Amino acid sequence: SYALMKIGGPLEWERGLKTLKHLFSTQTPCGFFHETALEDGSILPGIFGAPYAENWAFLRKSADALYFIFKHFELTRERGSVIPEKYTEKTKRLADAFVSLWERYGQMGQFADLRTGELVVGGSTGCAIVGAALVRAYEWFGREDYLKTAKACTERYVWHDLMQGYTTGGPEEILQDPDSESAFALLESLTELYRVTGEEIWLEYAKTCAEFCSSWVVAYNYDFPDGREFYRLDMKTVGAVFANVQNKHAAPGICTLSGDSLYRLYRWTGDEGYLELFCDITLTVSQYMSTDCRPVWSWDVPKDPTLSGSEGTASPREKLPQGFICERVNMSDWETARCVGGVFNGSCWCETTNLLILAECADILEKI
Repeated sequence: SYALMKIGGPLEWERGLKTLKHLFSTQTPCGFFHETALEDGSILPGIFGAPYAENWAFLRKSADALYFIFKHFELTRERGSVIPEKYTEKTKRLADAFVSLWERYGQMGQFADLRTGELVVGGSTGCAIVGAALVRAYEWFGREDYLKTAKACTERYVWHDLMQGYTTGGPEEILQDPDSESAFALLESLTELYRVTGEEIWLEYAKTCAEFCSSWVVAYNYDFPDGREFYRLDMKTVGAVFANVQNKHAAPGICTLSGDSLYRLYRWTGDEGYLELFCDITLTVSQYMSTDCRPVWSWDVPKDPTLSGSEGTASPREKLPQGFICERVNMSDWETARCVGGVFNGSCWCETTNLLILAECADILEKI
């Protein structure tokens, strides 16, 4: 919604404000957000659907929300619009919830109890973007405890995780496997800390983190088998970002950031390696979008077992609707050999990433 508000018109602006209203309606008394809610406010169970996890909050989601709420606020202020006071108060409550977590447990953890705010699953780097979010909270509210907490928790992520050679737990369904999302989230926090404080230590950490992030990025163009959809479309894989060690595929872009942190590193250091990595990632995303003039077709799964015995029969080929970007850049047979170089018919977070690139990087890319 932030990207649409920034690059769209009156309709997108109106819908973005409605999205904020809806988001705040899902906030619990402890400050964190419910994971999923319908437009009428009905709360849905979390991703696990298990009774023991019914009241769990995946903290990465609330941290992402806090970071992007401030981007909404800053855009709204730039346009001369008024932010309802109740929104700022609810945002402060969310920031305070993260500060309380840190003060009580010395970590941000992975899952908290929505009823009490208590940590129920610790560990992981899944909440790494909270440092960037608290930096924005410090700028907006002027409270030193927000900046102090941002520094402390981000430094813990650096030494507890990054310097050990891994970051973990960014996507909810991978539990605490190593992944790229938490790595890029940590980079966001490190660059935000350097931007605000000017302290060289954060720049040094950010350079190390960016080099680590690059290890998740595809550096070659895969030779897709003849007859596959990505072969037909001559898809380039340079710049695709591997998701994690559980889901063995790359994806178009960073989930769910534009990648402008890499460009900032280039501007601060003059190192063109960061610029190359930034361009590789941001310029590859749009080719994976299905359009009416260049459609992307699905790989014909799932199968419908009612059509032909227990094995089923492949469903008719489906064209992805205009604007859809599937998260799959499959260069392995982890979903069977027939899925190499193909996609299912699904809308995904990659569309958000593409919008963020348009909103935050298009002017940069145009000049390069």
